[in-house]
Amino acid sequence: RKADVLVLAAEHGTETYDYDTDKPSILRTIFRDVYSEITKGEAVEIHAHSGSMQDIIEQLEKGVEGKFIPKAVPFLADQKDVDLTEALANTYGVPFRKLEEATDNRLNELFEEKKPYVRFAPAATKTEQQDRASKVIQADANPGFRNHGPYFSTDNHTWFACLSPHSSFSNILKYVGEVEPKLVLVDGTRAAKDTAISLARSITEKFQIPAIPKYCSY
Repeated sequence: RKADVLVLAAEHGTETYDYDTDKPSILRTIFRDVYSEITKGEAVEIHAHSGSMQDIIEQLEKGVEGKFIPKAVPFLADQKDVDLTEALANTYGVPFRKLEEATDNRLNELFEEKKPYVRFAPAATKTEQQDRASKVIQADANPGFRNHGPYFSTDNHTWFACLSPHSSFSNILKYVGEVEPKLVLVDGTRAAKDTAISLARSITEKFQIPAIPKYCSY
């Protein structure tokens, strides 16, 4: 559709976010890593945005190459993610494993009993218990894709997975061209100020239309 005024999110507003990632392959790699740690009796933490988190949960549940996470291994998450996952399971019939709420008492209990588990947490966070995990996987970590590839680690404890194959910088500019706006407002609420300003500048230079960065977070 055409629009006189177009509002764009700024998060992927630089060339850093031009990438093409094979999401199914990365999900299978995550499964293999989680499976390896769980079978050694270790705990794993996975940090991801909503949506990516449920994709990972689904992959862990359906397994890879005939291997499966044992049913006795609990999956835990914050209550809001438990509720969201249950809603998706009920709406779309996706075979998610039932999640437990990741309370301090439950996590302490599993740690003291030396039982393996998979704990999910929001992306780009640090939990109080993550040092207990033998491996922490930070999903949706897209900026490192160009230099390190779609799945990498710098210390063999924290791993980074690029799962978001959408909203590349090139496609954002392509979309602006298709909409043909007279004015673009670049919403920097969830992006760095420099990223929002850079995207606005790129749009103005390419299309010769005013693009204004707004609502920058800092």
